Amino acid sequence: MARLNLLLSTSLVFVMILAGCSTRWQTAGDPTPVTYKQTDDALPRKTGKLRKLLLLPAALTSVDCPDTPPDQQIADRLDQGTTRYLQDWKDYDVVTTEDQNKNDFTAAVNFLGNWQEGEVGNGVQPPNPYMDSIQETAEHFNVDGFIVIHGKLQCLNAMDIALYFMIVGIPNWTKKLMGENLSAGIYEINEGTLVWKQEVNVMHPGVQGGGNPDDWAQFLFSDLEHAIPKVLID
Repeated sequence: MARLNLLLSTSLVFVMILAGCSTRWQTAGDPTPVTYKQTDDALPRKTGKLRKLLLLPAALTSVDCPDTPPDQQIADRLDQGTTRYLQDWKDYDVVTTEDQNKNDFTAAVNFLGNWQEGEVGNGVQPPNPYMDSIQETAEHFNVDGFIVIHGKLQCLNAMDIALYFMIVGIPNWTKKLMGENLSAGIYEINEGTLVWKQEVNVMHPGVQGGGNPDDWAQFLFSDLEHAIPKVLID
């Protein structure tokens, strides 16, 4: 059985690598920063204009994942990885909610996360009852926008995989496993509108051969354009 578990888990990882499931969207509009007024940047940018971002605490939910790390622990690692990746590789200035209670943002992040994972359009402002409090927090930190990370991660053991394969066949099996389960959205602070989003598939760290939350930020933000360099703004 142990050998079967290893074989099926390895096969799952291989198939997911081949699938490479992800979806990206960016506004056709022109986001407006608030932390600076002028720029000497010669490159056309959209999301990159929002160079200073508030990272709201990620909201993750695990399904059918016994004896795995707590959701909050996984979310904390993802937040840390996101901060490092955006600052070190994409030149954004990222601030966090610091010592504020993370539970204060859970309902808002879940609401926005579910919304951004649906169909969105150019410059859409979500019907969010939490937007006033988010914008107030963002204004406190003097940022151009804020980031919402949301995910629902399901654990599948070796027997689950075998049953999916035998009962529903490869096309439906892979579709069920490869659907995006983690999303990131960037919103401008002025209007609270969504300007960029990415959805990817990651494997829960509790699954044999599963993913590392510290590395998920690279999957989420690799296609995000670089921020305007600080030396080019006034």
